[in-house]
Amino acid sequence: MTIISSSSSSDKIQNNHRTLHNEEEEGRRIYLVTDGIKSLQTKKTYLYAFNGFLKMTVKTSDYKALLDYKPSVIESKIISHIEHLKKRKLSYSAIHVSYAAIIYFFEINDINLNTRKIKRFFPQDESDRYSTDRPCSVDEIKQILDKCDVRSKVII
Repeated sequence: MTIISSSSSSDKIQNNHRTLHNEEEEGRRIYLVTDGIKSLQTKKTYLYAFNGFLKMTVKTSDYKALLDYKPSVIESKIISHIEHLKKRKLSYSAIHVSYAAIIYFFEINDINLNTRKIKRFFPQDESDRYSTDRPCSVDEIKQILDKCDVRSKVII
C-alpha cells in the first residue's frame, strides 16, 4: 500500500485511490482521507497531516489495521499525536488542521470518536486576533461622538 507525499499531483492522488479501493475486504470499502474533498489544496494539506499522524504516532500505513482498533485506542493515539505536536511547539491552528484531517478520515469510514474528549488536549489559542479585540466602552463612544461633526455622528 502506498502513501503519497503532500507534494504529489492530483494524478498520483487519484491513482492511489484506485489502488486502495481495490483492496476491499469483507465487503467494506476503506475511504481515504482525501475522498469526498473537492479542493486540491485541502486534499494536499489533509494528506500531509494524516501521513504525519501515521508516521509519528501509529507507525503503520495499513488503513485496515488502523480502522480495526477500538475507538478508545484510536482516541488515545490521536491524543498522543496532539501531545507530540504540542512538544514540537506548533501553533493551535496547525494542530487543529492535523486534528481535522485525522477526524475526517475516521468519520468518513464510520468510526465514531469522542471528539469532545480529544479537543480537551488542544493547546490554548494564543493568537493575537482575540486577545486585543474588545468592544468600545460607553465613555470611549462619548469621546468619539464629542469630536465628530453631525454627518460622522450618524455613521457611529
